[in-house]
Amino acid sequence: MVGLSKGYTHRNPTQLVLLWTAFLGIHGPEIILVTYNENSMIEGRKITGDLNVPRGQVSFSVEVNCVRSYELPPETVAVRQALLQAAGDEITHIHSGAGTVAEEHFRNPRLTVAELLRFRNDNFVVVWLELGNAIFFRPLKLPEYGEVGRNFLESMASGPPSC
Repeated sequence: MVGLSKGYTHRNPTQLVLLWTAFLGIHGPEIILVTYNENSMIEGRKITGDLNVPRGQVSFSVEVNCVRSYELPPETVAVRQALLQAAGDEITHIHSGAGTVAEEHFRNPRLTVAELLRFRNDNFVVVWLELGNAIFFRPLKLPEYGEVGRNFLESMASGPPSC
């Protein structure tokens, strides 16, 4: 795999279970809650949303042990190389899965092929392959918010409370 760090020890995917932030171009800054479940899936759910995909929706979902069964086009390989240079770090893991895309106001939502690339520095990027779009995520630094805060943030990720 292009740019994949050789001989790097496996890191537990539960290390990604945090709040992450990214700047999504015209959509501005967003916050994602990353979770890891018993089905070996890493999922990013929007805490803050945007005009296309609102809060509470799944932004991406990737399999921890997914082996890619498709050949990457040269453009994607070039995007990966550019990501390596921009991140100034090595890719340690590549997880394949799906990302959510939609028209404005969450019309016609659908899943598209996506990859989560983990870097040695523990940051990651999600690449929506069809769109050629890559979003860098870094941990959101908050004061210690404890279990009550985590429960609140997880409830926010599921959308507004029902009446």
